[in-house]
Amino acid sequence: MLIACQIGVVSNMTWLWQFLHFTMLKDLAKRFTARAYLAYARRRDSADVIDVGGYLSKIATALILPPEQPENFKTATRLLNGLRQHFAQTQFYLLTPKTCTTLLSLDEQVRVISYDIDEIGFHGLPKDKLQQAIRSRHFDMVIDLNLDFNLIATFLCRVSEAKLRICFVHPTRDPFYNFQMRAIDSSSLEQKYQSLINYLSVFTNGVISREALAEEAELP
Repeated sequence: MLIACQIGVVSNMTWLWQFLHFTMLKDLAKRFTARAYLAYARRRDSADVIDVGGYLSKIATALILPPEQPENFKTATRLLNGLRQHFAQTQFYLLTPKTCTTLLSLDEQVRVISYDIDEIGFHGLPKDKLQQAIRSRHFDMVIDLNLDFNLIATFLCRVSEAKLRICFVHPTRDPFYNFQMRAIDSSSLEQKYQSLINYLSVFTNGVISREALAEEAELP
């Protein structure tokens, strides 16, 4: 009996070590891929310069990229209610893991693009099926709601070929996005999202001034 227990313990420890080793390798692969992709994007950087105020009034389709963390996902979906007030004629699409679809309560103005976890490769990049789900649609605007650099969201933002690509300020995002907002660090996630809505509403309402923008964002 004692020998059997010892064998069981050794077997469990071996499995645990293999799992941890695989997880560490996967995390390392993702970080390496992110750095390589960033370096590649910087060499090909050709960010569009557009008239944001004029363009925002013509947005017909928009893709929302919410944060991966489940605890932040619901906060991100609540942002859509505010966005729809300022983009009443816009068809929104929300990218979401299928595991998070039960958290959604949306109407016909928001369509869901869901994906399985196995549609993300070992190196952290979306596989062809998920890429095609984005490429097969036309998006005028993409809003990335991740506060930090997220490889999946950033990759799909580039795949979308949207003319206006919005995110929060981050030093590694310059090659991918052409409209970045600097939120106040001490704000909660919900406050940051609300600031983004207020920030965009300044443009959609056609009243643009540095003083007005400074009220909603910490400008450099």
